Amino acid sequence: MPRLKATEKRRDPVKALMLERKQAYGISDEGMAEALGMCRQTLSVMLKRKHTDEWPLGQIKTACKLLRISAEELREAVKFI
Repeated sequence: MPRLKATEKRRDPVKALMLERKQAYGISDEGMAEALGMCRQTLSVMLKRKHTDEWPLGQIKTACKLLRISAEELREAVKFI
């Protein structure tokens, strides 16, 4: 598997799905941050700079529950990574 250059961003289909649902349901950053038990600034950093591989599993599960993302949808999103 080739190494990624520091400037290349890894594809993050889980985050893409989360952001899509967040926008579709009209969930604010404040609302999502509160549901995840963090401040809005921390959520912003996680959404903009951290790959979901770096997120705690509990936060991913809570976010998926909030955004009504099923396990099947997650599997489909990461199917071709």
